[in-house]
Amino acid sequence: MKKLFDLRGAHALLLGSFVGAFALFPARAQEGGAQEPPAEGQGAQQAEEGSEAEADGELVALQGGDVYTVTEGVLRGATVLIRGKKISRIGHGIALPTGTKVYDVSGLRVYPGLVALDSRGLLGSAGKIEDTADPFNYQMTLALSAGVTSARQGSAVVKLTRGDLEGMVLRDNVGVSLSSGTNSYGSGFQQRESVRAALRKAAAYVKSFDEWAERQAKKINDKDKAPSSAGVNKDFVKLLRHQEQAFANVEDAASLRAYARLAQEFGFHLVIEGCSEGWTLADELGRAGVTAVVTPRNTFREPSEELLRPNGYSIENAGKLYRAGVDVCVAPLSGGIGLGGIAGRDLLNLTMEAAFAIRGGLPADAALEAMTIGAARLLGVDERVGSLERGKDADVIVLDGDLFDYRSFVQYAFVDGKLRYEKNAETFFSHIRPVERPAPAVVEAKQ
Repeated sequence: MKKLFDLRGAHALLLGSFVGAFALFPARAQEGGAQEPPAEGQGAQQAEEGSEAEADGELVALQGGDVYTVTEGVLRGATVLIRGKKISRIGHGIALPTGTKVYDVSGLRVYPGLVALDSRGLLGSAGKIEDTADPFNYQMTLALSAGVTSARQGSAVVKLTRGDLEGMVLRDNVGVSLSSGTNSYGSGFQQRESVRAALRKAAAYVKSFDEWAERQAKKINDKDKAPSSAGVNKDFVKLLRHQEQAFANVEDAASLRAYARLAQEFGFHLVIEGCSEGWTLADELGRAGVTAVVTPRNTFREPSEELLRPNGYSIENAGKLYRAGVDVCVAPLSGGIGLGGIAGRDLLNLTMEAAFAIRGGLPADAALEAMTIGAARLLGVDERVGSLERGKDADVIVLDGDLFDYRSFVQYAFVDGKLRYEKNAETFFSHIRPVERPAPAVVEAKQ
C-alpha cells in the first residue's frame, strides 16, 4: 500500500510539473492585488475582549500566517483565534487567553476550507448519510489533504468531520435537478419541452392556490376547497416560489440558451453545471442571472469549422463568463478520488482546475471565491462556511505556499475547530518534502 501512495504522489508531482509551466504561476496575480484591511479590534480593547468568556470549547490559535479571508482581503502575519467550533477573532495583537493551543504558522498561508460542489465516495457507502457514513474513510482524508472541508454529496452538503459523525450533515436537499432523477424527461429538445410543460402546470397551480388563499384571508367564498395538486411537480412549485434553485447539466450553446430562457420565462435561479460553450453566449447567460459551474480542462469537443458560429472548448470560458456578470464556480472532471488511472482529474486537483481558469483569464481572487464563498453561496451554506470571518465555522486550511501553486501542500486542516488532517502525521504525503514543524504551545497563566 505504501508503494501505491508513493506512486500517487509521483503522478501528482509529474503532472504538476507540466501544469506549473502551463499556468505561468498564477499565484503572482493573487498576491499583487491583495489589499490588507485594518485588523479587527487591535489594542487594549481587543486585549480586554480576548480574555472574555464567550463560549465553551477548546481554544486554538493559528499565529503568524498570511490570512486569506476571501471577503475582507489578506492579513499578513495575523492570528486566527478559534473557540470551540467557531472563529472567535482574526487580526493582529490578539491577547490569547490562558490555555490556548498555539500553532506557529509563520511563513505559511491560511485559507478557508474549500467547498466541493460535487463529490462521491468521500463518506464511504451510498445510502442515508447518518446510517452509512464512515468517518475514517481514506477518501475523506485525501480530500482534506487537498483542502476540501465541505462537499455536496448527492442532495446533501456535508462536512468532512474525519473521525466524528457529529455535525457531518450541513444541509439536506440542495436544489432541484432539471436533467436527472425524478425530473428527467428524456434528452435534448424533448426533455426541455417536457420540463416547460411541467413548469406551466406548476405555475397554474401556484396562481390558483394563491388566489384561493387570498379569498380565504378575505372571507370570500371561504368554504371553497383548495385547488388540487395532483399531477403537479412539487419540486417545480418550490422553484417558482424561490424556495429552491434549479440545477441542469448542459454543455452546448443551443441547450444553454434554451435553459437560460426557460429560467427567465418562469423566474427561477438556474445553476448550469458544465457550461462548456458558455463563452459563446456569455452576455446572454449574464442577463439571465445564471450561475455556471465550469471545468476548465473539460475539452467537451474541439472547435469545428463546420459550424458557422463560435463553438467547442475554450480555456477562456470561465474568464469570459465572469466578465459578462455570470457567477462562476469551479469543479474538477470527477467528484471522486482515485489512486489509479490518469492523475489530475479528481477532487485532489480542485485547485489545479482553478489554476487553469486563471490561465484562461479568470482573476485570481475570483478563482479563490469560486472554490470558497461562491461555492458555499450556491449551496446555501455561506452563512457558516466559505470565508474566514468572526462567528463563522472554524473550517480552516494551512498551506506551505500559494493555493494555486501545484507545489503547495496542505499542512493542517481544521473542521469545526478540530484538527482533522496533519500532513506530517499521515502516510499519504508525509514523505514528500518533509518539514518538521514545532508542536503547538499552550499559553500559560501569568504569574
